[in-house]
Amino acid sequence: MSDKDYEIMRAGLHYLMDCVRDRDWKTLHDYGFRDDHIQVLQRITVRDLSFLNQYITPQHLHVQINPEGLVMLVARMQQVRATEDLKHECVRRDAPVDMMSHLFGMNGREYTTLRRTLSRPTNSGRPPQPDTHTLDAIWFAWQKHCGGHNWPATAADWLALADSAEVDLGVVWRFALDMAPSDSAP
Repeated sequence: MSDKDYEIMRAGLHYLMDCVRDRDWKTLHDYGFRDDHIQVLQRITVRDLSFLNQYITPQHLHVQINPEGLVMLVARMQQVRATEDLKHECVRRDAPVDMMSHLFGMNGREYTTLRRTLSRPTNSGRPPQPDTHTLDAIWFAWQKHCGGHNWPATAADWLALADSAEVDLGVVWRFALDMAPSDSAP
């Protein structure tokens, strides 16, 4: 048995003993231990544990990893990270709280916490009204990305729109709210 196999076996044994110590009978039952098995585990001493650590083999403790489940978990982790990265980028680019609520379901407290975490200054009210040149840039970018009448669907779409217009997200968001009919605004 390799050192790595030995380490995982030992960790498994210690996990079982932690369950016994914590009186976590449900977990032990979930692993297939009957009450008579648990009684045996309860009688193990520190000296016994030292012996078991030396002689445990795969015959005594089987550890299995579900590759498909692990791959699904990694994919989910990557999705969550991508969403977190988008949230961070939007806040760095001065997305207002109502935009973050629309895109991510974020409430005011979460928004404020994220701004603090990213060391962003607090927003104080509405951004200043953009000049005519900026409004034209936003309008042309809107035409290019949204066909002039649709709302951007995702945070990435809003970021691309802001990039094209060379403005912060807050400016694009306010432009969209000001231009949209009241029944189509988010």
